[in-house]
Amino acid sequence: ATWQSLGLQVPQWFFVSGWSNPQFNLLARQARDAGACIIVMADNSRKHNLRQAVGSIIFRMKWQSLFDYAFVPGASAKDLMRFYGVPEHRIRAGLYGADPQMFTAGPPIPARERDFLFVGQFVVRKGLKELIESVADLRRGGADFTLAAMGAGPLEGALRAAGITVLPFGDVSYVAQEMRKSRFLVLPSLEDNWGVVVHEAACSGCGLILSDGVGATRDLLTVDNGLLCRRGESKSLTHAMTAAMQMTADELTRCGNASLHIASSFGPDRFAAAVGDILASGGSKDRAQPSIARHA
Repeated sequence: ATWQSLGLQVPQWFFVSGWSNPQFNLLARQARDAGACIIVMADNSRKHNLRQAVGSIIFRMKWQSLFDYAFVPGASAKDLMRFYGVPEHRIRAGLYGADPQMFTAGPPIPARERDFLFVGQFVVRKGLKELIESVADLRRGGADFTLAAMGAGPLEGALRAAGITVLPFGDVSYVAQEMRKSRFLVLPSLEDNWGVVVHEAACSGCGLILSDGVGATRDLLTVDNGLLCRRGESKSLTHAMTAAMQMTADELTRCGNASLHIASSFGPDRFAAAVGDILASGGSKDRAQPSIARHA
């Protein structure tokens, strides 16, 4: 494919999602040869593994010269792009975020009817086996709490068998409604590149219980608004959930307020500011409208 065959003019800015699609890369090279500014949108988080060590070498050899900027969700992806050789001044954060007009603050956390809410795919990668083990451990210890899991996937039967309430995925307003009913979002993922659901929960004034496998932890989780657990370790998750249940009403209220404050740093305004900065830095103001290419 070429820009001409698509019936499009070569853009002056080209936003491309990742670097694994040959057709998008071909279009990017054509645009780059014509003097365009090329921006790669990348959401992978820094994982300190062999794959990324090898990837850093390949990226520097094959892709680094193609891209002028990297547009990433937050701190962890920013670290990865630096590791891959992208200069600090060529990286912008703010790629992902919830809609703050849909995900709004609910009642103070102490007034909410549900203790914990999980939202996501019912798959092993989301840490649901650890969540099921923690629920069993807490109940054996006599803990009294409410927990719902919203989503779909192959582990639905296991969740139901563990006595966890299962809620189907719904539209955005439904998800937001259920978040405003919940004190804490629980996301014990083994791996999550960022996790927009975390920002949705923070915008809803929820406290956060996240594993260190969630990329958004560095951006959205502090000692003031939640608890961190170790990925793949149910005992660590049990400890975090227990600590959440032991918070006083004042501590819970401060937790929700802290989430709302932290959440304000991400979303459409941050996205627009980052894009605007790239456009201002990437060329003259009379350039054409940017083109955006995405792939699954």
